[in-house]
Amino acid sequence: MNDRINDIAKIPTFSSMSQQEISKIAKYLQPVEFPEDQYILLQGKPSSGIYLLIEGEVEATVRLYGNKRLHLTTCSAPDLIGEIAFMEHAPITADIRTLTPLKTYCFSNSYIHTFQLTHPHISYKLSMQIAKRMCQRIRGISKIVMDDAEDTQDVSLPNILAPLKMLGKKHITEIDDDIKKYLNRLKFIQELSANELGILMAHCRLHKVKKGRPIYLEGEQSDSFFMVVLGAVLATLHLPKRISKLGVYGPGEIFGHTGFTDKQPHSTSTMAREDAVILEIDHQALDAIKKESVILWFKCHNLVFSAVAHMLRKVNRQYIQLEGLGKQIHHHEGDYNV
Repeated sequence: MNDRINDIAKIPTFSSMSQQEISKIAKYLQPVEFPEDQYILLQGKPSSGIYLLIEGEVEATVRLYGNKRLHLTTCSAPDLIGEIAFMEHAPITADIRTLTPLKTYCFSNSYIHTFQLTHPHISYKLSMQIAKRMCQRIRGISKIVMDDAEDTQDVSLPNILAPLKMLGKKHITEIDDDIKKYLNRLKFIQELSANELGILMAHCRLHKVKKGRPIYLEGEQSDSFFMVVLGAVLATLHLPKRISKLGVYGPGEIFGHTGFTDKQPHSTSTMAREDAVILEIDHQALDAIKKESVILWFKCHNLVFSAVAHMLRKVNRQYIQLEGLGKQIHHHEGDYNV
């Protein structure tokens, strides 16, 4: 068991954990070895769990149209693979093939779920470290993609030179029937009990944001993540001589989660594409929620972790599209994840 603990401790994701915490995780891991030149994860297949690479090397490739295959990266021990699919509860994003004989520990889905129930705080700590790692990769890949992207478009941002404040954000002190109606349509809200919903609304904030008003600006530090309740939010990126439109968030979608997770300044700006109502949850609110309902506290964090994994999957897809089109992109070791 000591050898297993030492092996796990070498993986950067576990570096902030105590030996006691790692020992609890180690009890749920199954040793699995693979020979050279074997596929251990298949693109499009359901996730079986997370693999901790202890010895050896793998490569990640994706299948393209016309039976073509695109090499993405290699991954060497000590490291993790399979965490995006697990965190997002979605299919595997790439084929993973061993380049050398491989020694791993498998943290299978069934054991992970059991571990989450028996050791919730260690599970949260592990998920947070994985999410922070994903945030680093989101920022790195996004920079590569935007440096090479040519299909950007200009966007008009009124008041963009105003002081870096959340302009036009009006706090809603009373929730009327119309807003309740739209809240109750959101999947996350529907999965809460009446008591959990009451606790959530007692500690988070709802805001009305007028069309064209910024919610946060690139370079700002934020302690919050946001959910669109009504309307739409536009995400943009400032580039030399132009502003690039990145995407639109609609009802039920999360934004601001990268800065919330890794506590780094926002790498994009957001503004109301139309009159919008947004739900804001910050760390202070989550601390208060934890005192009343640990289960709700976990639900909120799992919402963020899933959103981070989804964002990484999205930028990975953009990266693959650029590579598949023959763009000359410099590979950054470890930027791609599976």
